[in-house]
Amino acid sequence: MRGADCLVRAATDVLRHRWDGVVLAVLGTGPHRRVDLREAIGQVRDKPLAEALARLAAANLIARRRIHQTPPSTVYELTQLGRTFHDGPLRAL
Repeated sequence: MRGADCLVRAATDVLRHRWDGVVLAVLGTGPHRRVDLREAIGQVRDKPLAEALARLAAANLIARRRIHQTPPSTVYELTQLGRTFHDGPLRAL
């Protein structure tokens, strides 16, 4: 049961933060720039969104990719682990 307990804790850790699940759900539709995430989510302010993106990146659920263009842009997308979480526990909710 130790492994299952660890997996359950990891999943509930992500879902205990207000915007993390919402960000993962939006990124499940494909890569988004931060401004597009804010527009898709609607009521989130910039600071909580930045915190959610940092938490999800630290948990290896999303990846941040710089796009070298003028002006520079950053795109967020699900990692393989994030895709697994999105398609499993998040979709079940």
